[in-house]
Amino acid sequence: MRFLIVRLGAFGDLVHALPVAAALRERFPDSRIDWLVDGRYEALLHLVPAIDAALVVNARVGPGAR
Repeated sequence: MRFLIVRLGAFGDLVHALPVAAALRERFPDSRIDWLVDGRYEALLHLVPAIDAALVVNARVGPGAR
């Protein structure tokens, strides 16, 4: 089974969603769990053993993007 968690919001949103990854890993230990994340928070996901891969996107595109 494969899962893709999409959480591109603020840092706090990512932190609050981390238990979802842990719960999925516990319930489906042989699954693949990837997380679509803004590049600013990629390093955080490398610290989460339940995540197989952090897929990075630039969520701040367009007028006012930094």
